Amino acid sequence: MHEPRPPGANTGAAAANSLKATLVELFAHSEHAVLCADGSRRICFANAAALALFGGSEDELIGRKASDLYAEAEQTASDGACQQTSADTGQGYIRWLGHRRRCDGATFAGQTLIATLRDPRDGGLAYLEFVHEVSALAGQTQVLHALRGIMFDSALTFEARRRALLEFGCEHFGLACGAISEQDGDELVVVAAVGSEPGLQVGQAFNRGDTYCDHTLAQNAAFRRDGLTCERMPPRAYAGRLELSRYIGCPVLVGTACHGTLWFADREADGLFSQADLDLIAVLARCVGEEIEMERCIGSLRQAQDRLGHTGG
Repeated sequence: MHEPRPPGANTGAAAANSLKATLVELFAHSEHAVLCADGSRRICFANAAALALFGGSEDELIGRKASDLYAEAEQTASDGACQQTSADTGQGYIRWLGHRRRCDGATFAGQTLIATLRDPRDGGLAYLEFVHEVSALAGQTQVLHALRGIMFDSALTFEARRRALLEFGCEHFGLACGAISEQDGDELVVVAAVGSEPGLQVGQAFNRGDTYCDHTLAQNAAFRRDGLTCERMPPRAYAGRLELSRYIGCPVLVGTACHGTLWFADREADGLFSQADLDLIAVLARCVGEEIEMERCIGSLRQAQDRLGHTGG
């Protein structure tokens, strides 16, 4: 049982109701889990996605101390002692990685954006949180440790983090190039790319049927073309701009929607991909999808800051 709401917590009710009305308008139907705590650090708003993530009803969460939803060893995180902060801290938010606690006591690895808002109508403070589960990175292997280092490097911007993930994949799989492609109708548009393949450039659009990503999207799962499978799988033309023989890729999901593909490739067909490689490309694709979700959360957070004001970090 959480502590009851203390007497006097409803002072400034008009401002609080105005704040809640704005939060409901912005986030009630958001796919992202959003919490808001008042100046006393008690939760005053939780959208449906947050109720689902933390496994509680609105009655169980409203009035509860925000620190209750952090693992015991990390309860100070909601009070500003954040272990991991993003390069954008000066823009009014911090980015934190740690264990969160569900209403039933179970914990999960979570990535949280935390912003301090100031309601311009009364100067009162509110603390807005966007929470995203990152269970794909919860393991303890050396590879996952390296990936966590990339995902939560405070010096990296969104673009630099995507590039680091692509460079990591190229090195790990031993392939010449890597890219993130975004679906646009029947085309796949390259939105990020690394490697030594001169025919692969950001902004290029390929007909889906000309790419190995067509197989990836059709299967809706990690897919490979290597020395074992190339004989029964004809090469794809890439509109005559790329000659790629070996390929491994996976759909990138943002929420439940397919955003595009993450893929790595090489001109040489020699070499095989293992099941561990297929598992890793799936984890990498989840990392890319989670990063896109975080960027969208940041956009929503800034929208709230524009509406409500913020303290500047």
